Amino acid sequence: SNTFDLDQLISSEKTDSNAEDDSQQQQTMDWPTVAGRLNPEFKGLLVSSVAQGSRAWQGGVRAGDVLVSSSATIGDAVWPTSSMDGLQSALRSRKVTSSNIALEFARAMSLDQEATNRYQLTLQRPLGIEVQEQITKDGDAVVVVTGFSVNAPNLVRHAVQIGDRVVAVDSSLGGSLWPVTTVAGLTSACTSRLPGAPVTLQFERPLENLQTEIEYSDVQQGVSVTPAASRAVSLQKEKAATTTEAVSVTSQSDAEALLKRCRDVLQRYSVQAKETSPGAAGFRGKYEVPAIVADKVVDALASARVSLDSVTLSMLMKAYLSCNRADSALRVFEAAVGFRSDGSCLGRVESLIGGNGGGFVPRESALNLYTGTALLQAHAMKGDLYSVSRVLAALEGRSGVLVNGLESAPWPFTGAFGSIQPDTKCYNIAIAAAAKVGGEEGLEMALALFDTMANTDVGSSKSGKPVRNAVSYNTVINALSNAGRSMEAFKLFGRMKDFRIKATKYTYTPLIKACFDDDDIEEIKYDMKESNIKFDTTVYNTMIRSLCEQRRWTEASKLVTEMESQGVAPDAMTYGFLMSAMLKANKPTACLTLFESAGASSTTSSITDNAYLYTIAITAASRLKDFERAIELLSRMAAKGVKPNLKTLTAVAGACLAADQYDLAAQIYDKIEDPDGYAMCQGVEALSGTGAFSDALKILQSQKGKSQVMTGKHIMKSYKTIIVDSLKSRDLVNAEATFANLLRQGFIPNKGMLEAICDALGFSERRGLISFAIDDDEERAPIFRFMLFVLDSLRARKLPVDSFFYSVVLFLGRSMGGNARSVAALIASAKVSEREQQLLSNEGSSKSTPKAGEHAPSNHHPAESWVHLFEDFDEFDLSAIAADLSLLPPVQLRTSSRDRRRLVRAEKEVAFALKKNGKSSRRKALLT
Repeated sequence: SNTFDLDQLISSEKTDSNAEDDSQQQQTMDWPTVAGRLNPEFKGLLVSSVAQGSRAWQGGVRAGDVLVSSSATIGDAVWPTSSMDGLQSALRSRKVTSSNIALEFARAMSLDQEATNRYQLTLQRPLGIEVQEQITKDGDAVVVVTGFSVNAPNLVRHAVQIGDRVVAVDSSLGGSLWPVTTVAGLTSACTSRLPGAPVTLQFERPLENLQTEIEYSDVQQGVSVTPAASRAVSLQKEKAATTTEAVSVTSQSDAEALLKRCRDVLQRYSVQAKETSPGAAGFRGKYEVPAIVADKVVDALASARVSLDSVTLSMLMKAYLSCNRADSALRVFEAAVGFRSDGSCLGRVESLIGGNGGGFVPRESALNLYTGTALLQAHAMKGDLYSVSRVLAALEGRSGVLVNGLESAPWPFTGAFGSIQPDTKCYNIAIAAAAKVGGEEGLEMALALFDTMANTDVGSSKSGKPVRNAVSYNTVINALSNAGRSMEAFKLFGRMKDFRIKATKYTYTPLIKACFDDDDIEEIKYDMKESNIKFDTTVYNTMIRSLCEQRRWTEASKLVTEMESQGVAPDAMTYGFLMSAMLKANKPTACLTLFESAGASSTTSSITDNAYLYTIAITAASRLKDFERAIELLSRMAAKGVKPNLKTLTAVAGACLAADQYDLAAQIYDKIEDPDGYAMCQGVEALSGTGAFSDALKILQSQKGKSQVMTGKHIMKSYKTIIVDSLKSRDLVNAEATFANLLRQGFIPNKGMLEAICDALGFSERRGLISFAIDDDEERAPIFRFMLFVLDSLRARKLPVDSFFYSVVLFLGRSMGGNARSVAALIASAKVSEREQQLLSNEGSSKSTPKAGEHAPSNHHPAESWVHLFEDFDEFDLSAIAADLSLLPPVQLRTSSRDRRRLVRAEKEVAFALKKNGKSSRRKALLT
């Protein structure tokens, strides 16, 4: 006979002689005995021999066993195998993708075992039974019925008893019955046929059940089993058992009653019910009531260890989605169905655990078009385009589609002949998700999905894709308009009209945003009138916003007048667009006038009672530095019961700061419970303005690691504020400490900060001439020392100094005279370019260390810093310094051609006679 070696994957023709030789080491099949156990019509594969001591032998495989199934090419699924060609193909394809393969065998049954305790049922999926693998006293593996699911047919509930065994299942390709000894084999045989195809199962009732005549109605709490080798599953979805504790099965009637009660509760507290039921409006927006109720329902159902049906699962997911809890919706889907919510095959699905430790029993039939649609909505809410694409592929039956490194999973009830066929709504959700994410990738995905849809029902029947509707067109037109692709948006609108799809106001509003001039807008308005589309507030607001973004304030204001004449009431967004536009046009007075006129009118006064418009009005007052108006608007808000938000309070603080009312700004900052980076920057400015420098520094010192809220720009600005305010109040010590802290934190002072320091100290420049408001030398000396400190600090970080700051230092030294003028002259002599500084640094690093016992002359030691040189000037030998300028700290200067005149004038002011012999000789030697 023809045989196939499973180790070598070689097919061969066995002879009697070599069969005899093999019998010494292998158990061979006793054909007469096996034939007596098989159905005369049996067609399949038999184990002809097993090597004793092999893994197959140790696993219980014996000669004469029937090969039932083998591993699929990818994944853990097993598929029925009944021919040699099919086995060879399965093994060779599996070898390419995995080093492991699973083979399922069954022991041929004896005919004398078939008696009146066996019966057959032909059922439709879902079958409605729950089974376990158990080991009999004889050591045989059997599949035992342990309970019934909620949707079990009446035939199953009346014909099957708990404890009955599933012994065979019909082949998906013929009418033969195949023996079943494992749950995996039973699951594979039931799921590997076309959707809607019936399944014939052969059951066996043990003799003890025949004697006791146990009825299902007599079972109060189901049954409990504890074999460590058993594995509890539902025929709808295999679930690995991770414990040997007893698994309780809720009775059919109790489970159905519990699910119905849960659905009633979910319906009562759903968003739709809250909108229609009297007195329920108070729930909306105040608490996440639907999600809270859903949490309670999930806990109750998990504790009862029941399987969710598709209706209950859909209601749970919608409850979570109504409260923007997409992650909760995804978790309950995974626990209820048993599939990965991202549409992939990766990883194991974890169950949701109830309060008593129980969990959901997964059920494949909970997956249908409604739960699949809710799943797409959850991923769309999160902006997860990869999962949206993968789930859509899985719902269409396109398994193995690679999306961002993960393949789409093979889901049941899908495909061309499946009961789940993604409709237009599914595609619209995916398109909207892609459009919401935006960017080039999101827009291209939206366009690709839109292009795959059919234009008409005829096209849909040919391609199998859903038909585009008005929502499909509106979503893509809006995406193109937002991306600035106006011409494409109008072309798509033309296609929409060609296919006679009725446009809505949601079609025209994005087109209005794409309009460039008045003619385009007038054409859109004419089209809308022809289509009998009412001009409501949304349409007018879109036109007003479009005009405001184009800085056409006059036309936008005229539209408000047109709204009122047409009987369309403006809303808060209408005035918000106009007021924001006036602020952008630097017209804060007009902005406040519009706000006050709206508040004074009886028809629009209620519109202004919101934080959004008050915040814009307060910002306008801030632009006018009218802090009293800003405080008055804040008080008016409180009187009307409008709670200010973060932006409102920062606007008020900004108005106070603009008017130099630092105390008031600090009080406003104290009222902010959770300030952001901008508010903290205002707080630093307010506290620094009051002289509370230590409190201001505490805010900056808190911005470290994960607790940092302020951006680098905010922190830099805040340091500059503290330094400038310290200098204005002549607190030079705090200014030095803050400047040093700034450098320690890794921030680099820019040109603007150095100019602000000069301005705070009273320096100004006009026509290239620098002036200083302070004439007292005693007051000038500490200022000169501070500026030398800045030079030293920049040199320590190898940072260049700005030419204006450098010129101010020379000017101040010259005006003070004496040692200060000499130090200023030395600073001019020590000036180097950035290239020279680099060469000096390299030369200094290669400088040899003096030998032990050698000391430089006492008056020839180098200056450690400019502050050191200024404070201990008399200790230095100027002639030695003039001969060797390397004894001076170098001053790296950054200049431009525009600064040349100022630099020449400043250096001439401090020039004095230095010894020429050897002047700059060392530096010149380096540069030649």
